[in-house]
Amino acid sequence: MLTLPVVMGGCEAKLDLSGIGKELENPIRRTDQFQALAHHTQQVVAVGNQGVILAADVNSLNWRRTELPGQPGLIDVDACEDGRFIALSFDRTLWTSTDGAQSWQPQSIPTSENLLDLTCSPDNSIWAVGSFSTVMVSKDHGKSWQESTLNEDAMLTGIQFLTKQTAYLTGEFGLVFRTDDAGKNWFPLEPIPEDFYPQAAFFQDRQHGWVVGLDGRVMATRDAGESWERQTSGTVAPLYGVTGGKQRVAVGENGVLLKNDTSGDVWQSSNPTGISAYIRDALWLNDKTLLLAGGNGTLKTLSLP
Repeated sequence: MLTLPVVMGGCEAKLDLSGIGKELENPIRRTDQFQALAHHTQQVVAVGNQGVILAADVNSLNWRRTELPGQPGLIDVDACEDGRFIALSFDRTLWTSTDGAQSWQPQSIPTSENLLDLTCSPDNSIWAVGSFSTVMVSKDHGKSWQESTLNEDAMLTGIQFLTKQTAYLTGEFGLVFRTDDAGKNWFPLEPIPEDFYPQAAFFQDRQHGWVVGLDGRVMATRDAGESWERQTSGTVAPLYGVTGGKQRVAVGENGVLLKNDTSGDVWQSSNPTGISAYIRDALWLNDKTLLLAGGNGTLKTLSLP
């Protein structure tokens, strides 16, 4: 039997690409994976994958979008006392803005180690930390750097300055270090139990601090890092960020948001926005408004009483 080919023609629907065009017009897109937030006076900045930077006035939150050349993966951002914004990308590059996050200039950080976190100290020195307990510092806005190590084969995941003199480092295997002389010397403290890997840390003052990580774990210190105890989180979801303010907040996988507004050990779960993506960072814009940043274009405000 002879089988003849069947030719279909003229019945295919026209491909509608209008949705893609509209998506590209939005400053915030579903493909954005935001990693960190920072704000200074009236400006707030969010950074994420593929070199994406969103900036806005705190009061209006009309976001404007910037995509850095080369689309580097941005992992952290901070605001300096002098008004600069600084951002860190995976390729060991410091990005600096001196015009309210409208333009950014790259500077290579001279290290072979992987860097995970950066901050501006109150004296505007720039600090970055990473693998093999590496600590990098620049006192001339990134033009030159000094590199040191704590001689631990571990990843440092966080650095926070409380004053010009006092700062904390946290990292893999429960490492905690403190300086009381502006980073000239770092002193090891009692490790966080069970080789805890802190995804994020927040110190309210020299005595009180919190770290969060996998399995919904929240650990707290009340004695300047000399001892740590586990607090009840009510979740087993990974936690990626923790911050303070009117009330302490921790955020994580599947839109998890935990609140702790007392001196107690229990964190309360809340997700009034219905976010299903991960939340990587949270930032208080004022006493009642919390900004959340995370996966699938998550960049939303939340009003908390």
